[in-house]
Amino acid sequence: MQTSRVIYFEIPATRPEDCMKFYQQVFGWQFSQLNDEAYWLTKTGSDELPGINGAIKPGSKAQPSVINTIQVTHLERTILAIEQYGGQLVSAKQLLPGIGKLVYFKDPDGNVHGALQTDGTAK
Repeated sequence: MQTSRVIYFEIPATRPEDCMKFYQQVFGWQFSQLNDEAYWLTKTGSDELPGINGAIKPGSKAQPSVINTIQVTHLERTILAIEQYGGQLVSAKQLLPGIGKLVYFKDPDGNVHGALQTDGTAK
């Protein structure tokens, strides 16, 4: 399983437990509840590597979703994991010349994110 990072985020979720399970299974993220609050700190990877941590918090469908782009090592494996653990692709794979390959997906709560496999030689 890969671990992947974004810069910072708060993900609103109507079913926080389902979202935490999804992100743990697909990206290897770890969660810890902040005190007794309905707010779960999210550790996305080693503090020695560049990147950020964030949080999952209660939200509603009326709140706009944040789109985070998550760097992944293997886009094809990530697509399979997204679908296996309750996510849904919302775009075809896109080639971004000089950047890599990108796909957008919904997590089990309907939040939209991107998964990017970087490749500076992509044409």
